[in-house]
Amino acid sequence: MVAKKNNSWRHRNEIILVYSMGKVGSSSVYQALKNVMPGADIHHVHFLSDKWLNEKLPAMHSLFHKNISAGNNIRKYIRLNPQKKIMIITLVREPIIREISNLFENWKVNYSDINKIPMDVLWKEISNDTFEFPLNWFDDDFKEYLGFDIYNTPFQMEKGFQIYCNGNFKILCIKLEKLNDVCSEAFQEFMRVNIHLSRENQSEKKKGSEQYLIMKNTFKMSKEKLTQIYGSKFVKHFYSEKEIEKLFNKWVE
Repeated sequence: MVAKKNNSWRHRNEIILVYSMGKVGSSSVYQALKNVMPGADIHHVHFLSDKWLNEKLPAMHSLFHKNISAGNNIRKYIRLNPQKKIMIITLVREPIIREISNLFENWKVNYSDINKIPMDVLWKEISNDTFEFPLNWFDDDFKEYLGFDIYNTPFQMEKGFQIYCNGNFKILCIKLEKLNDVCSEAFQEFMRVNIHLSRENQSEKKKGSEQYLIMKNTFKMSKEKLTQIYGSKFVKHFYSEKEIEKLFNKWVE
């Protein structure tokens, strides 16, 4: 699909905010929007809540501290432009592959050279992951900042995206696994633009890519842990029983 550039003036009274947890495809969406609307007011951010900006992130590794200034700058910018409507794009991704992708994105937090880390060490790290971050982000950050509970409205699982209106915010939520199939329809319905996705920030292209592909294709987890993850509020809200069963079978040891 060839992107046809839309006139950015149509969205001159909007702040377009790609606001999601990391490693869910948000960089690709952000870049696609920048390409098709070069003059529009478009931003990309992962954290906006007081809890994350003032409590959690400052206590984390310095590699994550750039998110503090990014979040505070966006919050200030929104406060200074109360006349603008906020158009939010957020994405969701199946938790296990998201955490694997995140491990290989942020390996410098724990390792000096990801290529020298044995696979069993990386395997153990994911096995011991609590998965609290992806399972709770919509409560801990999204709802905390926006005052909007995404779980109060059923998600169109088969369609792959849902549009919500909440005061001065209009929200598009897309399931990453459906993004390539529905992006054209979703963005036409949401803001009348055509976008062409080019994959950004891919783990397959970075240091540790060989280990990432091995992990993605061979990792297994206990039935008990999978039952906990796929029985969560997050997964059951965005994924159908058929999708959950397929994912469960993919990862179960």
